[in-house]
Amino acid sequence: MLIVLLSDFGVSDSYVGVMKGVMSGLAPNIHQVDLTHDVPAFDVLAGSYLLYSAWNYFPKGSVFLAVVDPGVGTARRELVASSGGKVLIAPDNGIVSLLKRMNPDTRCFRARQDLLEQIRLEKPAWANTFDGRDVFSPLAALAGAEGLVRVRGAEVKDPVLIDDVRSAADTSNATLSGKIMHIDHFGNCISSIHYQDARALYGGDGPEDATSRVRLGNALEVAGIRSTYSDVEPGQAVAYWGSVGFLEIAVRNGHAGSTLGINRGDEVTVSPGPDRA
Repeated sequence: MLIVLLSDFGVSDSYVGVMKGVMSGLAPNIHQVDLTHDVPAFDVLAGSYLLYSAWNYFPKGSVFLAVVDPGVGTARRELVASSGGKVLIAPDNGIVSLLKRMNPDTRCFRARQDLLEQIRLEKPAWANTFDGRDVFSPLAALAGAEGLVRVRGAEVKDPVLIDDVRSAADTSNATLSGKIMHIDHFGNCISSIHYQDARALYGGDGPEDATSRVRLGNALEVAGIRSTYSDVEPGQAVAYWGSVGFLEIAVRNGHAGSTLGINRGDEVTVSPGPDRA
């Protein structure tokens, strides 16, 4: 079995290593993989995107431990989610949002209360700020070693969800709108508009269209949805369907976020070409 770790802890401190130590003590035969620990600090939306971007590429039985937890120490719930035979252990703060949007089979639960009480008895009396170590790591280890049933409690019908992972279609003028969810290491700006959203609205074999218009806010417009970066000259902006299927805006051989002044949360709108208008 496999535990996949995602956090905003970075690697310059001991936090990630300590969590691995806790899990190794409880489940020494579980293999651990670092997905990333470079989620921007406190950025649950980016964490939600990065979690979903990897989810479907790991084998059944994998347990994802996602700790981006600006509300640590508060009354936020400890979440156990399942989809496609895989399990997520995370705070209930919205990190499950994109997974729940894109994978309709996703179900959310509280962690078992009797198990949480037992785990909390082992916490140091002063420890209220490292639930990644004290609560979520034990839950992930037990889920990996003994399965979902060991950690799953009552179903949660109202998990915290972030609106910015959604997109909307306006059939009156055939436009799609969404938000920038994440800006990656290369400066590629990833929106919440998915390839399937465009197929549902426009039909056909695919929504690539060199005559489409991609607008960010009220100022920046990119001509066409292309196949890849090399469809434009170096330094030019390009819109394309990224590797996870979401519409991205990049600058070839450059950083679109800084070059174009794009920020996380900016609105994105796609309008069709003349043959679809």
